[in-house]
Amino acid sequence: MPRLSPLSKKLENRCRQAGNNSRRDNIFNKGQWFFISAVIASGIFLSISVIFKDYFAVESSPVLSDEDFYFSSVKDGLLAAIKSDPGCTGENLKEFVQFATERTAQIGYMLNVTKKNNLDCAKGMENFHLVLLQSPRTQVWYGARPEIKGVDADTSKDEATIKLKDALDYDILVNVSLFDLTKPKEIESKKIEIKKGDDQKKVKFDADVKPGQEIRLINSLILGRAKFFVL
Repeated sequence: MPRLSPLSKKLENRCRQAGNNSRRDNIFNKGQWFFISAVIASGIFLSISVIFKDYFAVESSPVLSDEDFYFSSVKDGLLAAIKSDPGCTGENLKEFVQFATERTAQIGYMLNVTKKNNLDCAKGMENFHLVLLQSPRTQVWYGARPEIKGVDADTSKDEATIKLKDALDYDILVNVSLFDLTKPKEIESKKIEIKKGDDQKKVKFDADVKPGQEIRLINSLILGRAKFFVL
């Protein structure tokens, strides 16, 4: 094997050193890239947590004492979700509404958020027809809420007609239940849609509608009486 001259050995050593430095630089660059990626990911998750932070108290009791506080928290959350969406895509709002609906249900409330079709992030709460928070003892809401005029039952056709005081400005879903007061127990429950522009809606029950029963609109968007006696 030929011997290397002193100059050749120096050149070889420099090449090896350069190669080692290059490998170290590659390792450093890879490590730096992973570190930067981790920082970016942490920032994204931090932003999400800040958006949803403290919308609700930690209290997990099914009985709550301050409905206004929880409703105010929901409103603040809706506004924060809109403001945190620079492109005004509505994705943040959609995620928050789902989160808030599930969270309020866990603590004994029913939340309904009825949004207008076109989101305008500069208008804040004006983007909603109705924001309603209900508990067994009280209701708090923002916006225009349809008010009930009465319910007429037709026992010959096993149906009832829900009548509103004014025609609707937007579509709504209404929970309608038929109760047997002699048991007492729920016989049948339906969810019906009343369309924009309508001031009444017929409900056809599968069960027999008889005098002495009760038609209930509990946990409903409609304002007013919740129970109507079948004559």
